Amino acid sequence: MESADPPLVDLATRAYVAGSPLLVSCRTLDRLGGMLGANQLFWQPALADPSTRVIVVPNRDTLYAVAVLDLRGGPQVLSLPEVLDRYHSFQLLDAWTESFAYVGTRATGGRAGSWAITPPDWEGTLPEGVEELRSPTPQVFLLGRYLVDGADDIAAVHEIASRATLGPLEPLTGAPPTFDRAAGSQECR
Repeated sequence: MESADPPLVDLATRAYVAGSPLLVSCRTLDRLGGMLGANQLFWQPALADPSTRVIVVPNRDTLYAVAVLDLRGGPQVLSLPEVLDRYHSFQLLDAWTESFAYVGTRATGGRAGSWAITPPDWEGTLPEGVEELRSPTPQVFLLGRYLVDGADDIAAVHEIASRATLGPLEPLTGAPPTFDRAAGSQECR
């Protein structure tokens, strides 16, 4: 008579398949966080070429923005200027690499705004005009994209980028910091 319990190999295989994406994501978030710094918006300075290695960049008509967010210290606020004449998208992915929110041309109509990316169990009040994007995990990968119409158009995207910000919520609320960010670990947990 065969046991109703799955064989040990089957259990191990299922555990590997279930956990592998999180391990790869955490390793990527830790690597990029170490290179770029957590909670910092990094802009690609030029169009991708074969030597581009920070993130996978499959096309040559896009300038990327990337940030690794560690929300264990509280929400981070992404503020973007109005951009109605150029396709752009900011994709937010949790530690499982599942997209949980978008901001940009299609999702928000290209309007200016501020979005607070909050950790799973965050409880608080956002200032008027700041919309909440609740993350399922305290680690988030932010990937922004701006369409570029050739090398002569790069300066225009850099001008847009200069008006985009990412930072903690506390300066907008006047509240004291909820945790010492300098002492916080960037490790994925």
